[in-house]
Amino acid sequence: MVVKGTITHIIESGVFVDIGGVEGFVHISELAWHKPKKIEDFVKIGEEVSAKVLDVDPENKRLSYQ
Repeated sequence: MVVKGTITHIIESGVFVDIGGVEGFVHISELAWHKPKKIEDFVKIGEEVSAKVLDVDPENKRLSYQ
């Protein structure tokens, strides 16, 4: 399923995206074909993005996005 969400945090290995109260992680390898010097060159906190939900883990309350 493809969802729209907002970037809430940026770390060296990727970004966290909120889709209405639930946050998921998008790894840097899903943001660019090469490792950028700074993720901020591609995305900004507060930016709205589309993400594909890859996995739902209700037991650990986690989502994986692409």
